[in-house]
Order: sequence, then C-alpha cells, then structure tokens
Amino acid sequence: MTPTDNSQVSWREVFAAGLGSRLALLCFGIWLHAADGTLVATLLPVAVDEIGGVRILSWAIALYELGTITAGALTGLLVMRLGLPRVQVLGGLAYAAGCATSAMAPSMEILVAGRLIQGMGGGTMIAIAFVGVFSLFPERFSPRLWAIISATWGSSALCGPLIGGWFADAGIWRMAFWVFAAQGALLAALAPVILSRYQADQKTPGPPEAVPWLRLLLLAAAVLAMSRAGTETGFLPTVSLITASVIGLAAVFIWDRRGPNRLFPRDLLTWQRASGTGLISMFLLSMSTVAFTTYGPFLMYQLHQAPPLVTGYILALGSVGWSLAAVFFSGANPHRESFYIRLGPSLILATTIGVAVAVPNGPLAAIGALSLLQGAGFGICWVYIMRRVVASVPVDETAKVSSSIPSLQRLGYAVGAALSGVIGNHLGIADTDYASQQAEAATWLYIAFIPLALIGAAGAWRLAGPAMAGGAKTP
Repeated sequence: MTPTDNSQVSWREVFAAGLGSRLALLCFGIWLHAADGTLVATLLPVAVDEIGGVRILSWAIALYELGTITAGALTGLLVMRLGLPRVQVLGGLAYAAGCATSAMAPSMEILVAGRLIQGMGGGTMIAIAFVGVFSLFPERFSPRLWAIISATWGSSALCGPLIGGWFADAGIWRMAFWVFAAQGALLAALAPVILSRYQADQKTPGPPEAVPWLRLLLLAAAVLAMSRAGTETGFLPTVSLITASVIGLAAVFIWDRRGPNRLFPRDLLTWQRASGTGLISMFLLSMSTVAFTTYGPFLMYQLHQAPPLVTGYILALGSVGWSLAAVFFSGANPHRESFYIRLGPSLILATTIGVAVAVPNGPLAAIGALSLLQGAGFGICWVYIMRRVVASVPVDETAKVSSSIPSLQRLGYAVGAALSGVIGNHLGIADTDYASQQAEAATWLYIAFIPLALIGAAGAWRLAGPAMAGGAKTP
C-alpha cells in the first residue's frame, strides 16, 4: 500500500482509465450477494408450502450469514496463499454449488445446507470486492469505485424482491436458484480470464499461511450461539448462549492476535491504532442500527397499520440513502476526508436517537426520512473510514484488513440482530396486543442501542483526528 494520494478523481477519469472489466467482475459478485438476501426472503414461504420445514425456516437466513462471516474472515488469508483470481473462482463455484443444492432440495434441511454453502461463496465474493478495490486499482480511485459498488448493492437489494416475487408467483421457486447458480458459475469462469491479466497490479502477497481451522470453527460456533440466543425466550438459555458467544468471540480474536496464520489484522482490538479504531467503530455502528431492520417492519405494521409493501420500501430507503450519498460524496475534496469521517457517524447517531422516537409514535413519513438519512450517514463516511484503516497497515496486512471489513460488518449485524431479539423478547414486544405497551417497549428497545452508536461515533471522531491521519506503514 502506497501512501494515500489526495488528488481528486473525476468520473471521466475513472471511465477513461480502462478499469471496466475488473470493476464489472467485482460488481457482479456484489450483485449476486446483495440480491440474494431479499430474493430468497420472498421465495422461502413458497418453498415451505412444497417441502415443509417451517420449524427451521429461520436457519435458511442464519446459516447463510454464518457462511458469509466465516468465509469472509478466511478470504484475506486465502488471497495471500492462492492469489485473488483463484479465490474468486472458489467463491463463484461455492455460490453456484449452494444454489444448485437449494434448487434440488427435497426437504428444508437440504435447502438450509445449500444456504450455508451459498453463504460461503457470497462471503468470499464480497471480501474479494473489498480486497480487489485496494489491490487491483490505484488507491486514489477508491471513493469513486466504492460509489459504483454501493450503487450496485443498493439497486441489487431493491431488485431482489421483484425477481423473487416473479419466480414465486409463477410457482417456479427452484428455477430462481438455478438462475443464480448459473450466474455464480459464470463469475467463476470469468474471474481467471479477467483478473489474471492484472496479477502484476496486485500487491506482493505474504508467505503462505496454513488455514486455522480450529479458530474458524470456534468463530462459527460463537456466531451460531449468538443467533440462537436471539430466538430464545427463556432467561437462562438466553443468558447462557450470549455468554458462550461472547467468550467464544473474545477467544477467537485474542487467539488470532497471538497465534500464527491470523485471520484478522493484528491491531483489531487496539483502540490506539487507526486500524483497530476504525474496525471497532464500523462494527459498533453496524450493530447499533440493525434493531430497526429486525423489528421495524413488525412495529410499523402493529402501531401504524403500514402494509408489508410500505414497510419494505421504508427499509429499502436505507440502501437508497447509502448509495446516493456514496455517489455524491465520492467526488468531494479529499482534504475534507476527516470531516466526512465525523459527519457520517454523527448522522447515524442522530438517526438512531430519532428512530427511538419515531417508530413508537410515527408518522411513517418521519420513519422513512430517518431510514434514508441513516443510510446516507453510512454512505458519507464508510469509504473514507475504510481508506484510513487500510492505509494504516503494512503491505502484508492489506488483504487481511480489507477482507475483515465486510466480515466484521456482517458480524455486527448478526450480533445486533441477536441482541435486539433478546431485548425484544424480554420486553414482550410480540406478547401484547396493546399499542401503548408495544410503543413503550419499542422505545426502550431502540434506546438500548444508542450507546453503541455513541461509542462507534466517538471512535470515528478519534479516527478522524490528526494523530491517525498519516499514510501507510511499510513492512
């Protein structure tokens, strides 16, 4: 990683630089992963009618997320061992295999297994996009490239329900999986053709490292325990699962820092370093906002009689805000980078407070505006936080820190969703039909996540300070 180049890049320069094939391949992987989540959510009810398995329906989502997190954590190490083109091929093939398994599933148990494999492929493709932006392109292009990737993500998330709804209405839900399996195979076929031509552009990989399977298994077990805790209603099982998950995650990060063949950057838990500060802030900010996604649709329906279509679009406004802000602020003066690192998290914090007021009390227009602004907060700051984090690590840490960003972001979502479930169950949000009691419980639910947003924003302000604004280190 070379020191950050603060020269401003125009869209004309981006499109004239011959980046098209590489960027299109990365965006292809983003499309497959982002569209999948919203598409499958519309297919699963129809699949249940045919193959049953409503009892384990939630695991179709949970295991996809598990595969995404664990594979994403492993990607940086694999890139150092195998090179970026081969890892992209593995990601595409795993995604295709998972889709094919789900398409042929005679039971929900087999479909869930397919979703795990599919998640591993999706997590690899997302991590490859993060690694690729920082290794396949000049560093000064990154804000513009992330704007394109963010726009791809937002539009993919919006298209997913429409595509899934069409297949579901036509009664051919299995064909949807086959269509996406074919796309995963196509990505795997294109990756070596496109990326091998730019092998020389990549940063010099470190020495080969063995895969730390025990750490990966412990990470997977901790994520599963946290996911399970979010669905438990008993006090003792919930506390036990959360305790086991927290201990497991702490053990993974501490073991990873001290042991060989690390999955994550060395300074992940170090608040005094830019990489640790930035990654912790990203984790906490992601974690602090997911309660709105988890309970928002239910509460808007119960308290404000909003139909599912309306609640879906209100949530989608978050993706729209993120994409629009990422595009708009990607052309901003690079010397104002620190300002954007502070502005975005401050907006996320303000909207997190606003959600605690608006969701229980309305109106729906205010909730929609908050969703849009919260997404915009992420779009304003995310690329600049990532740039500062990646620029602060040695060359041999670039792949690991780049791939760890989406993994920690997804982990933040998983932990936040589980905690929102635990808090929501404890407050009895779903156990009462009285609107006043639901509104009061909703208020306390969202208040509980404000401290996380506050600490995350404080970390971002620290990251934006002059002490952490230096260029990259060398090995």
